[in-house]
Amino acid sequence: MRRGTLEKSKGVNVKPKDAIGVTLEDKAVTRRNVVDEVLTQFKTGDRDVNKAVRLIAEAENGNQANMVQAFEQLSDVLCGIGHFNKAMDLLESGLK
Repeated sequence: MRRGTLEKSKGVNVKPKDAIGVTLEDKAVTRRNVVDEVLTQFKTGDRDVNKAVRLIAEAENGNQANMVQAFEQLSDVLCGIGHFNKAMDLLESGLK
């Protein structure tokens, strides 16, 4: 589905963030440092989700609670900019 298709089909002009609902940013959760590192990696064109998962695991020292929070924050950012498939790929790879 193309970004914006849902809003147009309902005949309502809704901002993408409003269509998604409440985000982690709205809850005033401090973004983990590794999230910015992965986003920087993605911005440079290296969008390998397996590499991103390894980076998160290393940065969080294998702490599963912190890793889950980083995955949630990163997927929230990716969904917020319309990269739903990349967010799903990241979460699926993180589960493995």
